[in-house]
Amino acid sequence: MRKILPLLKKDKLKVEFGFWGTKTMGEQLDDEITINLIHCLAPTIIHECLHFLFPEKKENQILKLEDYYVRHLTYRQKANIVKAALLNDRRNYGMSSNVSRRRSMPLRRKTLLSI
Repeated sequence: MRKILPLLKKDKLKVEFGFWGTKTMGEQLDDEITINLIHCLAPTIIHECLHFLFPEKKENQILKLEDYYVRHLTYRQKANIVKAALLNDRRNYGMSSNVSRRRSMPLRRKTLLSI
């Protein structure tokens, strides 16, 4: 961890987030890393939706349910969850920019400031 954080904070390594229709989670070429957001976002979206659906459940129960769903959903199902969440975001917050495959996802200014 002590080596990873400084590497990401400096400009020695370029990190790009994108969407593409393969099962690849990410790839590294020279000084550039590309992360497939479907693999990163789907578990988080599922986790937060489970909190909404089952407010009485404890965190460890939610984590077990999330793990079950993430292991048993197909790549296509995970992609559909991410797509539905992005469409919901655009509908609710009016994001008009284009999100294309192999390009990084544009973030709202509010999101950038809160990071």
